[in-house]
Amino acid sequence: MSDEEPKIIVDEDWKTQVEREKQQALEPAEEAPEEPEEFTEPGENFTIFDSLVSGIAAQTMVSLGLTGEEGQQVQVDMNYAHHLISTLIMLQEKTAGKLEEGEANNLTEAIGELQRIFAIREEQVLEMQQEQQAQAPAPESNIFDLNQ
Repeated sequence: MSDEEPKIIVDEDWKTQVEREKQQALEPAEEAPEEPEEFTEPGENFTIFDSLVSGIAAQTMVSLGLTGEEGQQVQVDMNYAHHLISTLIMLQEKTAGKLEEGEANNLTEAIGELQRIFAIREEQVLEMQQEQQAQAPAPESNIFDLNQ
């Protein structure tokens, strides 16, 4: 065994394969017709600003009790939802004229939809509170006339 030298096998095929793949990658780019700029893939123009708006909108939906599994009790925080919607409105005011058209449209759409959902949820909460008050027994009067 000590007489035999180890054989070193050099795989040159991978180099030619990489070179061939490079050439193939360049060829379609040269032959492909230009696509019109109006066509964009969904999410292609999703900016950091859009991510911020989406995040705040998602938090608002959670605070309005729109997430969760069926059959579980819904937790609603109307004050926090109001705060988040107000934050989006303030953001819209502060960035007026400085956003790209798509960003401004997404923000306007998110605010409108969240305000609509907020109004519906607010009515539902008020109805539930009225039902609970109607079902609760009347408390005894704790008002005393001290002049007697």
